[in-house]
Amino acid sequence: MPLIDRHLPATSADFAERHERAVELAPERALEIGLTAPAAPDPIVGALMRLRGVPRADSIAELLVAIGLEPQERTPTEAVFAGRIRPHIRVAADLRAESLSDGRSRVITETRVAADDARSRRRFRLYWFAIRPFSGLIRRRWLAAIARRSG
Repeated sequence: MPLIDRHLPATSADFAERHERAVELAPERALEIGLTAPAAPDPIVGALMRLRGVPRADSIAELLVAIGLEPQERTPTEAVFAGRIRPHIRVAADLRAESLSDGRSRVITETRVAADDARSRRRFRLYWFAIRPFSGLIRRRWLAAIARRSG
């Protein structure tokens, strides 16, 4: 069971997004590289973050804190961040790495969002509809940057 389940179980999430990629690293090293990877690893991600008004951060871990998520738990292969991004919106995000049978690792980034009430859920749904494609692109580019750093 991933640690993120302790902070926002999948069954409680109103919105969720997960991306993964295999890398040529041990899980412990993959997580370390992931947390310290640049928050804006390329001009596309940098532009998307500036357009959204996301605070500048040097690493993925620093970015999660800058947007209001606090570190909750950390193991050698998983880190969970959680918090409220609005009064009635809870968010949990993690970065984790799992061993694959071929000696590589699978790096996973997952975000879950839960609204406290129907009104907040409806309002967030509009926001999610607008930002989800870009959020997914950013996360896939983060995973690509982690894979490049594993080479």
